[in-house]
Amino acid sequence: MEKTKQALNHVLVRLFNDILTIEERALCRGEFRNLSVKEMHVLEAVAAAGEENNMSAIAQRLRVTTGTLTVSVQTLCRKGYLTTERALTDRRVVRVLLTDKALAANARHARFHDQMVERVMQALTEEEQAVLTSTLERLTGFFESWEDIDG
Repeated sequence: MEKTKQALNHVLVRLFNDILTIEERALCRGEFRNLSVKEMHVLEAVAAAGEENNMSAIAQRLRVTTGTLTVSVQTLCRKGYLTTERALTDRRVVRVLLTDKALAANARHARFHDQMVERVMQALTEEEQAVLTSTLERLTGFFESWEDIDG
């Protein structure tokens, strides 16, 4: 049991680190090399937010505080990827908007993910793909429901 636990820990840590490293390398090329993976994920969350593009909703989507998001948004505004505006109906609400530069970066990031998934699928049989997808869905649900990782 302990050996299985250690093996699973090793696989999860390595997988997480490998995906981040590959993602960083993919971003470090070309016109978007000034973006970190964290910043790219902020852009991705803003794009996915649609009409719910206020700071609170985006922070919740990213599972960070509004203060943490504010720092990232300010940096991305300075880099030309985001703009902000006050909502007309409630001036307390700050809406976050993608620039054309951000839309291009987000499209490139989406292509990266498509290519990554395609490569994984090519290495597996259809049955293995189904098992992997089912297992990862369960694992995702487990981590999403885990409120206190320290306790």
